[in-house]
Amino acid sequence: MLAQQQVLIRVPIGAVGASCDTTEWNHAPASMPDMSATTCNALRIDPTLAEDHAVAGCLTEANCLDDLKISVSPLTVLDSLPDAVCITNRAGALLYRNSKWIELFGIPSDNSVETALLNRLNPEDRQRCCDHRARAIRDGRPYEVEYRLPSDVADGPRWNWYAERGRVLSSLDKGDNARWVATIVPITQYKQHDLELTGMIERRDAFLAMLLHELRNPLTPIAHALELLGRTPDDPARVRRGREIIQRQLRQISRLVDDLLEASARQGTISLQYTDFDLSDSVAVAAEAAKPLIELRQQHLTIELPRQPIHLHADPIRLGQVLTNLLINSSKYTPDNGHITLVGSLDGPGVTIRVRDNGIGIEKDKLADIFELFTQVAPSSVSHFSGGLGIGLAVARQIVEAHGGSISARSEGAGRGAEFIVRLPQATATAGRATG
Repeated sequence: MLAQQQVLIRVPIGAVGASCDTTEWNHAPASMPDMSATTCNALRIDPTLAEDHAVAGCLTEANCLDDLKISVSPLTVLDSLPDAVCITNRAGALLYRNSKWIELFGIPSDNSVETALLNRLNPEDRQRCCDHRARAIRDGRPYEVEYRLPSDVADGPRWNWYAERGRVLSSLDKGDNARWVATIVPITQYKQHDLELTGMIERRDAFLAMLLHELRNPLTPIAHALELLGRTPDDPARVRRGREIIQRQLRQISRLVDDLLEASARQGTISLQYTDFDLSDSVAVAAEAAKPLIELRQQHLTIELPRQPIHLHADPIRLGQVLTNLLINSSKYTPDNGHITLVGSLDGPGVTIRVRDNGIGIEKDKLADIFELFTQVAPSSVSHFSGGLGIGLAVARQIVEAHGGSISARSEGAGRGAEFIVRLPQATATAGRATG
């Protein structure tokens, strides 16, 4: 059983809070000194005694004898805070630590705050934290540093984030005699929110980059068609052809703009509008979009489709984007007068589309990264090919996977060309009857 005993001692004004750390009273009440003063405060201590009469703990209250108002000792208040608090001298020796600080860091053997940090901090944070704190104390300026401490929750994260903020205790503390007070507060939840917000911003930026990239593709054939109309305004066949090109590509742009308007609600995900169509329709749109670049580089495009139409139940505009990006990608990485081939075929219940070129190829160790956003994997030995921002193949993969399909790349290495294979899934493609 614990016994209770009340002791009243007298301490000078100003001493309350400065000398009433409970660690200083770790002895029997009878041996406490009488610190009398003419004008004084009264410090009431309620020691908690164990059976052997040793002091197991105590509760302190300061009483002002002048007006009989009772105030709680500042260090008692600090010990009741939910955040960790410590006071150190300029050399880093601990002068005070509340119970929450002890809970986080324990009691270092040499009473040094640096030892406590080195023992408990995540190894990646230790040196950075200690160096930052030491520089701030050396320069006499406030500091703030973030670090990770082990988590005691079995099913929670392994490490929790904390922010430590420190400053000189008072304006009277200067030079080597300065005392520093630091508070340590948990910030794991805020860190998680920051990561979520950063992820949202990255997804938004990636979507906008892809959208701008895709908007650029239809503009090229539109400009090409306008140039054609300008050269032969009196040729009805060419005028009709140019008008059809512009109309198709404007529909493409309109669809992409609609996606932008929906992006905020869908967080940048791909939307699909399924319909039944012939694979040759999407191939024609893609060839039309890539034609200006292919002609500019005097390359040769070959399209191989079976005589009987391949009917798809998919999004024709999105599939057109995929094929456009693959053809433009091949054109960019194929030398002038090079060859590009697009082959479409039924593959069991699905369809396979291959785009091959005899261009600069892809090094085998980079094939796995070829479809990552903003990735350019031209062979290191090649410097005269400019492949853009590394967006088109990432868009192609996103669209194909949204259809439940897959896309892959093959290459025998630098200078050996490349092949991109799109596979659309079962029940997406069916063969129609042959015509003619």
